[in-house]
Amino acid sequence: MTNIIRLNESNNTYASKPVITALGEPDIAIRPSIYVAGLGANATVTARQLLIDGNFGQNNPAPFLGVGTGSLTVKSDTNGTYLAMNQVGIRTGIVIDTKQDKGTLVIIKVRVKDILADNTRLLSIGQASIGLSSLSILTALTPTKKLTVSSVPMDMDANIHTFAIYTRLGQTVIFIDGNKTIASGSSTPTNEKTGVGINTRSFADTTPNNIDLYNFELYVDTVLTDQQILDYLKTL
Repeated sequence: MTNIIRLNESNNTYASKPVITALGEPDIAIRPSIYVAGLGANATVTARQLLIDGNFGQNNPAPFLGVGTGSLTVKSDTNGTYLAMNQVGIRTGIVIDTKQDKGTLVIIKVRVKDILADNTRLLSIGQASIGLSSLSILTALTPTKKLTVSSVPMDMDANIHTFAIYTRLGQTVIFIDGNKTIASGSSTPTNEKTGVGINTRSFADTTPNNIDLYNFELYVDTVLTDQQILDYLKTL
């Protein structure tokens, strides 16, 4: 029988683990603490060393390609363990199956340290605006440094923020540090494949910024209430 663990348990073996949380089974979960366990504190790593927990990780535990020429370093501070992504992004390509009648939820806990170019991506799921599994957090250098979480603009600062975006039929719901916003309607649902890009696009290279990644979770084919998501975000 497959052992199922919770995301927040202190099982930090350097291996890809199945995971279940209060929201169900994530397809991809990134916990930087496992890299400390396997590679050592303050280790400089490659994209191919970034193992993932979750359902997709059981078949492809190291799916990421690297984008950019900077550095990936495992670090810790009083807020926890994080992956310092300095001018490096990671992406999977369009490789994860989704269904037309279910939503997609992504959660990212991150500190944006510097935005280096216009029209870049802090986060990208899927391809453009196709289906229910496509969403993004854009970064803008000019006229002032900003993030756009789907359609919601936000000034960049030096703090850690938790963003969650849930796309479902006819609607996109955005949670920024536990505050909910209803965004524009999502696209017509289709059976499709999706992918993940962190600090770049999921299927093409954009300039990576300087960010610190504390947590990442992707759930595809989900049916969730807003309250379920809000309650879970309080635990992160």
